[in-house]
Amino acid sequence: MGCISFGVFALLFRSALFRVNAVEIVGCQSLKEESIRRLLQVEEGRTNIFAVRSWEIERRLQQIPQVRRVRVEKVFPHTLRVIIEERRPEILVEGRGTPFCLDREGVKVPCAGVAEDELIRVVLRSQEGGLLSEVLDLVEVWQREFDVALREVEAVNERLFILRLQNGIVIKCEGASNVRKKAVLLRSYLRDVRVKSLKVRGFDLRPGEDMVIAPGEGEGF
Repeated sequence: MGCISFGVFALLFRSALFRVNAVEIVGCQSLKEESIRRLLQVEEGRTNIFAVRSWEIERRLQQIPQVRRVRVEKVFPHTLRVIIEERRPEILVEGRGTPFCLDREGVKVPCAGVAEDELIRVVLRSQEGGLLSEVLDLVEVWQREFDVALREVEAVNERLFILRLQNGIVIKCEGASNVRKKAVLLRSYLRDVRVKSLKVRGFDLRPGEDMVIAPGEGEGF
């Protein structure tokens, strides 16, 4: 049986039917397909699909900074499909030399391909260590807890972060844990702003168990 199995496998391995003659690359936006194809190390028309080690290709492609996830699929008998999820810039950081962009996981990526008004602007007013990390946690908490788009985060120091929303409202807080703690209460007020047209300039989440509400319109808060 062993010899028969080996013979069948050898026959399949040498068969022209199972040579890779089509490589599909899905998901490339800023990345160039040519650079991806070079890293595959697959010769179309010559490489047998059984000889392709998908996990090795995924590991190589994962080393490209712009690649967030990658999956390699064998579509028998002769097609190799590479599905790429690129990292997209979501945050524009200013205040530490030349501005740069980060994706949702805090990985530095090129700013190309996204309009500036689609990015969350982060302004670091202090050189204190850990500020940027706290801002990333703050953005993650905000996006998970609220459906109002965040426009800007100004990190004044480790005790004061100023959030500016797309609807013009300003929120002062002490960081991610402060926003998480007040999320239920703040959500109800933001709902009133949207549904009942409640006129509010901003909220200060820092005082104790409550919050300070600045009535009226505009950002002067």
